[in-house]
Amino acid sequence: NTFLIEVNDYQVKCLNNLAAAQLKLGQSDEALHTSRDVLFLDPQNVKALFRKGKLLSDKGEYEEAMENLKKALKLEPSTKSLIISEMTEFCAVLQSTEPKLVLSCLKSSEQPPRLELSGASTRTQSHRHTH
Repeated sequence: NTFLIEVNDYQVKCLNNLAAAQLKLGQSDEALHTSRDVLFLDPQNVKALFRKGKLLSDKGEYEEAMENLKKALKLEPSTKSLIISEMTEFCAVLQSTEPKLVLSCLKSSEQPPRLELSGASTRTQSHRHTH
């Protein structure tokens, strides 16, 4: 139904704008929750993937952050330089703070950094939509 698709599009736009406003107000946790809501409605929303990746990186949740940033990069190659910049930044932090966890985090303008984990348990967080 065209009407439902339009309503979904407006919800996604409004929630993306809300997340941006929450970030400007310093409400990182709320912005992360709102970004997850956007991705519940539109799993391939590049803005929400990037925002979620950046917010997770800021919280030190690098593995999930990397997954989101890589997905955003794959979906929207035109944002490559911005995404690569963010990935490179948190890979450098991760290498200096978690040397036992990270074997390598490649930085290149042609390829996004890769995160290789050694013997660490992989933790996945699932987000359940609560609305």
